[in-house]
Amino acid sequence: RFINLLWIFCFLSLTSCTKQSTNDPFDYHLPTGWEVFEDDKINEQHRKINLVTQSGSIVTIEILSGPEMNSINSNEYLKKYIASALPTEEIRTNAVIDFGEVTRSDKSGYFAKVTVPSPNQAAFTLELYQFQNENMNVFLMFNTPTELQIQLQADIDNFIKSIKM
Repeated sequence: RFINLLWIFCFLSLTSCTKQSTNDPFDYHLPTGWEVFEDDKINEQHRKINLVTQSGSIVTIEILSGPEMNSINSNEYLKKYIASALPTEEIRTNAVIDFGEVTRSDKSGYFAKVTVPSPNQAAFTLELYQFQNENMNVFLMFNTPTELQIQLQADIDNFIKSIKM
């Protein structure tokens, strides 16, 4: 009977939220199917973590501390991210970008809905949330194809709720 309970516990542990950040004071739980595909310590004050969701969307976490902590604000970060997501001047010129504010799980942030016409057709939504305390500044960016936004909504909400600093 105990062995059966142990197997059930192990199964439930594997099928609920997976993985937890343990390398720094920024802590989170990944929804099922999400994976860390890059964890790069750029320098002592800058760490970048890239996640991929079960549907292939990208989530970027940038953790800044020390002197780099206040080197950029949310608006600058969002514009920098858009510039890197749209690789050529022609694509940037032809893209239609709508900006606004968004709230998920009681956390306010910003969004940019990006539509690129043919021949480089693409439509995606960026959502940026900033978490800050006296020791670190964290930017959390969701890069989601527009057609997957509703499908990922619950996972994104739960991920934001799981973040502890």
